[in-house]
Amino acid sequence: MSHSSRGVRRLTIGRWIFILGMLAFCVFMAWHTWTVADLKFQVQDVSLSLDTSRQREKKQQYEYDQVVAAIPETEAELASVQPEADEAMQAVTDLKAQRKELRAQRDTLAAELETAQTELAQAQEALTEAETARKQLEEEIAALQAEIAAY
Repeated sequence: MSHSSRGVRRLTIGRWIFILGMLAFCVFMAWHTWTVADLKFQVQDVSLSLDTSRQREKKQQYEYDQVVAAIPETEAELASVQPEADEAMQAVTDLKAQRKELRAQRDTLAAELETAQTELAQAQEALTEAETARKQLEEEIAALQAEIAAY
């Protein structure tokens, strides 16, 4: 029996080794399947991201090419408009200088007006004094004529 019990033991140990090996293989396959699915998803995501980037790059290149193609036309338009812009800037400069001159004239005229008003006030005061003096002279002449007539 010892022979057969050893054989049974070996068979039982062999079965356990087989079972553990199959279990390890199943665990490995489950992990491997999970990892491959995850990597497949990441690859798809990166691929989609790459496609999007390429499309964006194509769009930017197209827009860039359009801008580069429009540069000569834009430069021609700018060259045709530049003389008008220069004339407008000169007109603005001239108007600013004219405004400065007009302000200086206004200030001069305001000072002259103030002087004229002061002179007018002095003349009116002198006129009032002259009127007062004339009335006094008329009264004195009338008084003198009355004295002469009384003689």
